[in-house]
Amino acid sequence: MRPVLSPARAAQEASLTSLRSAVVLSLVGASALVACGSDGSTSDTPVITRQVINVGHTGDPVSELLAEIYGQGLENAGYGVGRKDPAADRAATLAALEAGSTQFVPELSATLLAHLAAASGTDDTAVTIDEQVAALDAALPDALTLGPVTGAEATQVVVCNQATISEHSLASISDLAGVAADVTVGVPADFQAAPSFGLDALNAAYETELTTAVVEVDEAAAQLAADTIGCAVVPQTLPAITVDGLIALDDDKNLFPLDVVVPLMTTIAATPDVVAVVTQINGSLTSDVLRALLVKAAVGDQSYDVIAKQFLASLSSGQ
Repeated sequence: MRPVLSPARAAQEASLTSLRSAVVLSLVGASALVACGSDGSTSDTPVITRQVINVGHTGDPVSELLAEIYGQGLENAGYGVGRKDPAADRAATLAALEAGSTQFVPELSATLLAHLAAASGTDDTAVTIDEQVAALDAALPDALTLGPVTGAEATQVVVCNQATISEHSLASISDLAGVAADVTVGVPADFQAAPSFGLDALNAAYETELTTAVVEVDEAAAQLAADTIGCAVVPQTLPAITVDGLIALDDDKNLFPLDVVVPLMTTIAATPDVVAVVTQINGSLTSDVLRALLVKAAVGDQSYDVIAKQFLASLSSGQ
């Protein structure tokens, strides 16, 4: 026979029963929510929502290719990636970063420093990578930060066509300085006007007065092939160096500063996970690899997105 409970004990038992029922109902509801949220899966692994990163670039081939490589690399790591239309110039990409509409732009260390120095009137004479990084850290606004630098260079070089090399027995810029009156050197307009590492500095370093013509980088290959100019100042990533067999002269007085690929990001976007993705990509991005990828784009019919996809696939396969 069940014992008769006192009124106080009976009230306590009723309260406990009500509490147990509420707990059971709560657990059933929670289970239903998990089941709906996981589409039938029994896994209780939380869903991680990563930030969206808008990747910007200019119309320069190096900038376009690198934007696609980093963009796809971030996508492969689970980030949402927005691809911005090509910006008119470096000033536009910096403005987009500061406005927050873009969070990531591939940059070049010496070129970026020269741009910032010209805008602010500060010194841009840093030569080594460590000096450049320190100068950039000081020049950039607080909202922007540098990512890890790569081993890929787009340093400026003086290249000459085979006919000019053979005719004047050129191997170095000093050799070119000795025949300055006889060889026309194509120089971009911004190089001609650059205060620290431009034409004036080149002439001063090599104690010469080069015969020059304003030739932009995208026109240099055609003019060298036509022998309209004998040499040109171009980035070492120019595909024509490989395709047309151009010869880079030795910068025997070390005028040109290293200009390496470095990502520029908003400080908010530069999380440890994002930096880890960038670091992994950078580990295989060398000067030779970058030029080879640009050559593939220049002579083939593959788009930057396909070339970037193949490059990243080679990283994951260990090739």
